[in-house]
Amino acid sequence: MTKDEKEDYLGQSISFDEVKQWYDGYYLSDSKSLFNPRSVSKALMCGMCLNYWTETGPMNEIADCIEHNVDEVREDIVKMVAGIKVPVKLKGYSASELQLDTRDEILSAMVVYGFLSYHDGYLCIPNYELMEKYQDVLTRKSMGEVKKIVDRSKEMLEATLAL
Repeated sequence: MTKDEKEDYLGQSISFDEVKQWYDGYYLSDSKSLFNPRSVSKALMCGMCLNYWTETGPMNEIADCIEHNVDEVREDIVKMVAGIKVPVKLKGYSASELQLDTRDEILSAMVVYGFLSYHDGYLCIPNYELMEKYQDVLTRKSMGEVKKIVDRSKEMLEATLAL
C-alpha cells in the first residue's frame, strides 16, 4: 500500500505515524515507500498495531544462516538491529534461484523475501514488525554473547521509540 492509500483507510484508533513505524520501509525503484499490506489490513481489522508477520520457511532458513554466522551475516544483522545501515552490492535474484552460501547471496535473499529493505546501496530492517523478528532470532540462547548485545540494543530502541 502507498502512503495515500493508507491515509484513506486509517481510523481514529490508529495513527498514520504508528502504522508507518510498524509496517512501512519497503521501497520501489522510484523511491516510493510501501507498507506491508497484509499487516496493515490486520491492524485495521483489529484496531491496533501488532506483529502480524507470519513465519515462513525462508525466514527459518535465514535464521539458521544468522545463527551459524554464515559468511559473517550475523554481524550485519546485529548492526541493523542497532539502527546502522549496512552497505551491500546486491545481485538481481529471483526467489526461485537463490543460493544461501555467501554474504551477498544471503542478504539478497533477505531482500527478495521482504525481510530487509534495500535503498541507495544500503540495507536496513524496514520496520518495527520485522525488528521484533530479528530480535527474537538474535536472543536465542544459541547466540551467546550476541544475545547480550541485542538485549542492550533493544533497550535503546524501545527508549528511542518512546520519545
